[in-house]
Amino acid sequence: MLVRSVLLLALTVSASACLLEPPGVGRAADPARAPGPAPWGSATSNAELAKKKLLLDDVLNGVITPENIADRIQKEWPDLTDEQRKRSLVSVTQLLEDLAKSGRAGQRVAEGPDRDMAVAQLYFSERRFIEASTILSAVLDKNPTYPSARNLLARCFFFLGNRDRTIVELEYVLTSPEHQKDQGEMLDALFLMGAAVAETPGMTRENMEKGLGAWQTYLKLSPPDSPMIEHVKKGLGDIEAGLRGEGPLAQPLVPVAADSDGGGASSKDALGGGNRGGGPMQGSSSGPSAQNLQRRADALPATATPLERAVAEGWDALDVKDLGTAERKLGEALALSASSAPALTGLGRVYVQTNRLDEALRSFGEAIKVAPDYMPAWHYNGMAQLLSGSPQQAVSSWEKIKEKDPTYFAQNNLAQRVEVAKRMAK
Repeated sequence: MLVRSVLLLALTVSASACLLEPPGVGRAADPARAPGPAPWGSATSNAELAKKKLLLDDVLNGVITPENIADRIQKEWPDLTDEQRKRSLVSVTQLLEDLAKSGRAGQRVAEGPDRDMAVAQLYFSERRFIEASTILSAVLDKNPTYPSARNLLARCFFFLGNRDRTIVELEYVLTSPEHQKDQGEMLDALFLMGAAVAETPGMTRENMEKGLGAWQTYLKLSPPDSPMIEHVKKGLGDIEAGLRGEGPLAQPLVPVAADSDGGGASSKDALGGGNRGGGPMQGSSSGPSAQNLQRRADALPATATPLERAVAEGWDALDVKDLGTAERKLGEALALSASSAPALTGLGRVYVQTNRLDEALRSFGEAIKVAPDYMPAWHYNGMAQLLSGSPQQAVSSWEKIKEKDPTYFAQNNLAQRVEVAKRMAK
């Protein structure tokens, strides 16, 4: 099998840099600075992705060879310059080059993990992280130590904003005897773990210590001419400052206005406007600024009902990615009132962040049914639709907000998301 050779050249950059070459660490470890659209979605239309997938399939089936690939690319993408074609199709062309070096160009790659990895890398390079992670998870279900798959899966979670899951996947690599046989894969995991911490303000002390240890080990094991050494040394200083309670890494976790599951609903929205834990939001939402990080539960009056308190504590747990507590508290809220739109919406967010998209859509749908003027339910429903592969449904959900509450629509920058989702739906 072409396990190692197919994987290495299916990646968009060399294995030593592993998508994080300078200044690539910033692009990979901070999706907001990545080229192209926001990290929660790909601007590549479904039609364009289908063309690239067909090209990849023809490479894997032996139809495309080094001798005829240039003509095929020229025919399929006549309006692009040579440089644009090179950048756009790098994962496919590098795979073909690797097959040629191994003497397998022009031969069919059998169904199995090698082929799946090539497809996953294509989706990853097109920022279709949900699709890529689904394929990679299937590969790892069959072989938990399949070369490079878990590191690439960690990158998917990285871009999807789930830093805790990124670290869990990387810890598996770093503690696996099988992975430890490959120094390149170990260095890759060490570097990405440090980057995940160094690029994420508000990580727990435990995670900051893991990032610190990972980069300290990276410096001991990496070749002296590694281009990443200076970046790691600088990042170590930032992590050490964070552990002392200083610098940007010591700041609180991402505020409510920029949730990792694609939301932007304010704390007022989360608690149902003026009546917090119960019914729908009344009127449009102004919400706090991004700097307002006050816990909702702390802001409740002494007269708050058990329902209001359970909802507030559930959304507070969501803010700090404590998904177990969030699910428990929001479940308690729904036991008190099955028609609480904020509780249903919060629980839907838990489902999104734990990749239970069908349950998330049901929860958001119930919230919309009982409180059709509760904007966060429409907002997060759009995100769940997008992540589940239904961009047109996401557009419909967000445009419903524009119709019902233009102020909320503008405050949460939904116009840009609508445009990206429309491109994805083509």
